[in-house]
Amino acid sequence: MNWTLATQQATDNILMLEHEALNFENFTTLAPTLVALLAARVCEKNWGADRHAWVLEYQGINLLFEFEDYTCSAWLAVAREEDQGILVEIAAKLVRS
Repeated sequence: MNWTLATQQATDNILMLEHEALNFENFTTLAPTLVALLAARVCEKNWGADRHAWVLEYQGINLLFEFEDYTCSAWLAVAREEDQGILVEIAAKLVRS
């Protein structure tokens, strides 16, 4: 299975994502496929007890790519509110893939 948009979207500020096989242990293996699909660049990787948080650069815009183990949730968010429009473009790209 590939990365897809989640059927339930929490807000307009983030894109909730789904991947059938995703869990905390394999996030670092599966996440690069989304990064490649977007033609983004990984700028920073952080992780903690139950969360992965990556900073991506996509068309000159910083995105937060996060995964939380407790809720098994993954999402993309813009770092700056004025960049929210790029999420529409990313959503369309995910629908086409």
